[in-house]
Amino acid sequence: MSDWNTMEAAIASHNFDNVEKLITEYHLRITSLPCTTYYNLYAYAFFLDDANSYDLSLTIFKSQLFHIPSLCEYLIKNGVDINLNLFGGYTALHYAVDSNQTGIASTLLLNGFDCSVLNGSELSLVISNDNSAMLELLASHGSNVNYKYEESQFTILHHACLKNKIEAANILISHGANINDNNNRQKLTPLMIGLILNHRDIIKLLISRGADINMQKSGGFSAIHLTILFCKLYYLYYKSCVLRIKCNNILRPNANKC
Repeated sequence: MSDWNTMEAAIASHNFDNVEKLITEYHLRITSLPCTTYYNLYAYAFFLDDANSYDLSLTIFKSQLFHIPSLCEYLIKNGVDINLNLFGGYTALHYAVDSNQTGIASTLLLNGFDCSVLNGSELSLVISNDNSAMLELLASHGSNVNYKYEESQFTILHHACLKNKIEAANILISHGANINDNNNRQKLTPLMIGLILNHRDIIKLLISRGADINMQKSGGFSAIHLTILFCKLYYLYYKSCVLRIKCNNILRPNANKC
């Protein structure tokens, strides 16, 4: 007797004849899960043809699992709600960002997606994914490039400097990110972050784009003070390593001999 397990097996094996037979002769319905799990676009077309209004409303999310921007565009042009919100205001665009799909994000934005939901929080994952194209896309459509993390009060630009993402930092600055923001607990600017972590290319970029080297953090330290301090620390670390090697050679003179 044919049942749901039979249908799932037919979808998984991409046996189109069996899928059609189970639908027409045994009146079994298709759900979206096995279609997307087994990347069976043919079966998914049957699902779309038979789906109720609630299932159809969710296809703007589920269809992204096929990684086909034109499929999303087809659904939008056939009446699927592009701005559907799930729990916590989660939208199809957030889903595209989370799954690192720039093409689908672009399709959504070019087909009437409500950009007012872009508050900047979505940029954090984009930077971590090192997806410059997605970052440029979202920033150019109004995503807040000065978004701050609630706990640390660091901006997205601070985050890019922490991660040493040079291209991301450059894109953020080009779209108006405050290069000298120090409204956080430690009064650290993005430049100071770069100096503390010795991210030299980030430091060069920020200075070339106009970062203020005279701004001070809590305690009165400026970027110049931090440079001197960390140069001394690196020097002391280097000297300690050299001293450790010399001591080892004195204590174990034959250690490096065969």
